[in-house]
Amino acid sequence: MPISFKNRVTEKDIRDWLNVHGFVGRTAKIHDLDLYAIKRPGWVQVFEFRTSFRIDASDDQEIEADSDSWHVRFGVVLDDERNRTQELRTQIWMFDTQSQQQLKLDDVSQGMLTRNAETNWLPLLWIAITAIIFVMIVAIASWIT
Repeated sequence: MPISFKNRVTEKDIRDWLNVHGFVGRTAKIHDLDLYAIKRPGWVQVFEFRTSFRIDASDDQEIEADSDSWHVRFGVVLDDERNRTQELRTQIWMFDTQSQQQLKLDDVSQGMLTRNAETNWLPLLWIAITAIIFVMIVAIASWIT
């Protein structure tokens, strides 16, 4: 079972990307946002997710989740915390099938620590936690100065 935790920043990045690319990102339901790979020391991370979203509906229109205006896609997020500009920091790809998603995951995670049956998640978890703490310390230090 993959390690799941709420990553509100990545969820917001996905919603923003959906809005920029013509989808109704505020209505998106993001499912199964999971850390797939990480590159030491933790700055570069790859996430996988599944999302359902509306395309053509206006915001005031009530639409059932099983309506034709709802679509499901599979996505990959490559996040590099070293880059300050959003365009360079987060890259997102969307696919119609899980097999297309898996091909992209395999491609972007080459050379990284990836989640699979033989991987011990403890080192990945510690790297991710250390990276998050370091980013928070840097952010607080830059805010103070």
